[in-house]
Amino acid sequence: MALVFDKEVTAAVQAGTEAAHVESRIYTIEGVPVVLLNQGQSLSVPADVMKCIVASKPGPRRRVGTSAHQDLGSFIEHVNRFKSEHTTLWALLDEPTITAVYDYHPAGPDTNATQWCAHKAIYSCPLANEWTTWTQGSGRSMAQEAFAEFVEDHLEDLTSGEGFPDPMAILEMSRDLKVHTKGRFERKFNKTTGEYHLVCSQENESSSTAIPRAFLLAIPIFKGGELYKVEARMRLSIHDGAAYLVYKLHRSDELLRAAFKDVMDVVAEKTGVPLFVGSPE
Repeated sequence: MALVFDKEVTAAVQAGTEAAHVESRIYTIEGVPVVLLNQGQSLSVPADVMKCIVASKPGPRRRVGTSAHQDLGSFIEHVNRFKSEHTTLWALLDEPTITAVYDYHPAGPDTNATQWCAHKAIYSCPLANEWTTWTQGSGRSMAQEAFAEFVEDHLEDLTSGEGFPDPMAILEMSRDLKVHTKGRFERKFNKTTGEYHLVCSQENESSSTAIPRAFLLAIPIFKGGELYKVEARMRLSIHDGAAYLVYKLHRSDELLRAAFKDVMDVVAEKTGVPLFVGSPE
């Protein structure tokens, strides 16, 4: 097969080079015919020859490519399908993403065993809609009516816990908070209970609305992931006689990192593949 192929290539090359007055010689390197032009100045494999060689093979000589996964279960199944004794996992904490390198270098100093590191899979942990919604609103001042509407739209994300009010209490507080445009307003903080009180004095009458120190969320951080308890601390401010409410998620960066660490642990446990923190070379 190789001899017939070489003769065909030689005839084609000679026909072209004779017309162009170019000296050429045909060689075979590991069964692949190559053309040497102009006494060693250029060595090339004709494109048509390479296409024929590739098409004649039963399959590629090695696996090359990167698959992208949007589901954790899909990524784990893919790793278990293609992993070998040399496969490694790499986690980037700031992304957060996990990359599987199936044809990674074997352990040890033997450079002759170096691999291509060209067959990979990536799982970019997608953030849950609930986490995105609450983090985007964290620290943003909202008028009382806007805050009440926001809480009502996402009431299912709230939960109760020791030291935290019931979700309905938060909704009722945000709905019942009344601010009059006349009178004197004060913001008072109870150090014992951690509550804010909005005090309005008008025509010898006074009223107060208790603002809880914080409320509690139970939301996933990554899509399809488990629920995490997130503390949302509240603040009250008054501008031009109107009340504005702000919540701020407590230690959200640490929670995000902890959730990703849980994902890393699940992948390492279910695949049995070594996991490193960082990027592969």
